[in-house]
Amino acid sequence: IDSDEYIDGSIDTEHIGDDQITLAKLAGIARGKIIYGDASGNPAVLAIGSANTVLTADGTDFAWAAAASNAADDIVAGDAAINLTTSSGDITIDAAAANSDIVFRGTTGSTDTTFLTIDGSAAGEATFNAGIVIPNAGNIGSASDKDAIAIASNGVVTFSQIPVIPDNTVTTAKIAASQITTAKIADSQITSAKIADGTIVAADLATDAVTNAKIADNSIDSEHYVDGSIDLVHMSANSVDSNQYVDGSIERVHLAADIIDGTKIANDVLNSEHYAAASIDREHLAADIVDGTKIADNAIGAEHIAANAVGSSEIAANAVTASEIAADAVGASEIAANAVGASEIAASAVGASELNVSGNGTGGVSFLRSDGDGTFTWATPVDTNTDTDTG
Repeated sequence: IDSDEYIDGSIDTEHIGDDQITLAKLAGIARGKIIYGDASGNPAVLAIGSANTVLTADGTDFAWAAAASNAADDIVAGDAAINLTTSSGDITIDAAAANSDIVFRGTTGSTDTTFLTIDGSAAGEATFNAGIVIPNAGNIGSASDKDAIAIASNGVVTFSQIPVIPDNTVTTAKIAASQITTAKIADSQITSAKIADGTIVAADLATDAVTNAKIADNSIDSEHYVDGSIDLVHMSANSVDSNQYVDGSIERVHLAADIIDGTKIANDVLNSEHYAAASIDREHLAADIVDGTKIADNAIGAEHIAANAVGSSEIAANAVTASEIAADAVGASEIAANAVGASEIAASAVGASELNVSGNGTGGVSFLRSDGDGTFTWATPVDTNTDTDTG
């Protein structure tokens, strides 16, 4: 019996065995349609839905509907690795609640650990749990200066801009030895409090940098002066007294002309060696100051005796001999009355030339006669028995 022997509609459900209707036995339907049971229990065909719709059920019938998104909090933990991948466009993670954070968590060993927190209340401030590692020779920067911080593979950090360091955050321990040069120090910033005691040596001082204002009172001692460096311009008026001189240190070259007067000379300190030869003039001698002890033997010649200065009181008894009297030096005016006796006249010392008389007279018969005026004349006796004035 084949299909020709069956009357149309004569085969009902009970005539068909289980699992006997195959796809090949079904009439063809359009692509994408779905056969389903309708409300009457009869097969029905659900037409294909529009693009990007999904098959949904309302608990009774099937229907096509727009695809609905699953809420993120409806996703449960999986048990294998996953990839969040898109072949086009961006992947956006959006914590839409106000001030909500985005937290990346993982497991370190067996410990649940927060690896990174992006703070929504701080506009995305990121807090890493264990630091940031960038590739060798990588950069850290901003949108406008992406290589502001360059880290070399050996760890050396280079800044493309001058870093701004908060006030009072650089301590001594942060500064490498010998790194503070004069170029790093602002003008007028070094005060005495910053300088360790005893650290400034001569090489640190600029020429002419030490002025009077920099030197403490009474701090300059003799060892601070270079030999020969103090001249007149360095000494104030009347600043040097006897206390400043070493005994015997003042020599002739140190004395100005005519600077030594009587007030500068102590009593009884001048000896003959202090006087230059022929330096004592008459005006230097006080009246009656030169006595016999001051005159050397044979030192007074005729030129030293004023005219008429030597009287009989100045001549010692028997002091004047013929050798002390110059030829023709003694006239009548020099001889006191009755001063010359026979004992004062040497034998044959008085001749006609020593007497105030003319000529030599007549030998054997002439004699000298006083004329009563201090002169003599030669006379010849007239009467030998008659008294006459004879010399």
